[in-house]
Amino acid sequence: MDTETILARNLRKNLSLEAAWDSACKAVLANTRIIAWILVSCTDEFAGCSIEEVMENYIEDGKSLELIHGSAQEDSSVEDGVVYLDITFYARLPGSHERIGLVINLEVQSDYYPGYVLVKRGIYYGSRKIVFQKGRIFLNSHYENMIKVYSIWIALQPPQYRQNTINSYFMAEKSLVGNYHEKKEDYDMMNIMILNLGNVKESDGILKLLNVLLLDQNLTRKKRILEEEYGIPMTRELEKGERMMMGIGRMFIEQGLNEGINQERESWIQRIQNLMIVLNYSLEESLALLNVPQDEWEYYQRKMTENPK
Repeated sequence: MDTETILARNLRKNLSLEAAWDSACKAVLANTRIIAWILVSCTDEFAGCSIEEVMENYIEDGKSLELIHGSAQEDSSVEDGVVYLDITFYARLPGSHERIGLVINLEVQSDYYPGYVLVKRGIYYGSRKIVFQKGRIFLNSHYENMIKVYSIWIALQPPQYRQNTINSYFMAEKSLVGNYHEKKEDYDMMNIMILNLGNVKESDGILKLLNVLLLDQNLTRKKRILEEEYGIPMTRELEKGERMMMGIGRMFIEQGLNEGINQERESWIQRIQNLMIVLNYSLEESLALLNVPQDEWEYYQRKMTENPK
């Protein structure tokens, strides 16, 4: 099993490590230049803009902040409980003088099959960010002031056939009778995007950037790719987040490898026991017949002594 898969699989197995990894991941993704790459690559509104242009003019406080603070990270209601959002911030629209033109919500998902379809959770989060605007972005019934929401989901462990893909789910108009059309900006209010990561070598563009940032375990390679291919310097804050993610990632990888070794040994123990019981072989005869490496014999001898059948 490759290290990227082990890392992603084990993210959901240790809550304390997952929380630490999540914090580091947020710090990495909140880098304004990385945010700019996501906006240019994933949104219609910023397609064609340069990274510098987006950073300097359209990201909230982009000129002065290395990390984006954005809007409140906790969205709550009495009926539905509390929804904790990873990174949520406002962006200006190109050509507009309004401070708020879009609401951007970024989420990182380690478990691709948590018991529901991921896009439905994205729709829920996006909808909550629309409802959250009433009383904050617009008052009373002034729905004309409602602004578009992007909920962008980065999936760390998609199934193989979905790796290195991007899907967009959005609102569209369909004329059933006649040929009347609303202005697109009056109904195009929510877009859910799923970015499925995969192998760095098989990706490019924004997918390669995110693969390198979130899954690659080689800091030197990260730094080279980020600087040479994406113009992203390894700042102190970014390196701190990357080192934290890599350290936790190594713990997950080691945990996954140990699990694999333990599973393999359990399988060997079962085979040895079958030979000893069914064919009445001695332990040594069973080990030799199964070609168990000589340096492993002591382990199996000890285990069989501890748990005789």
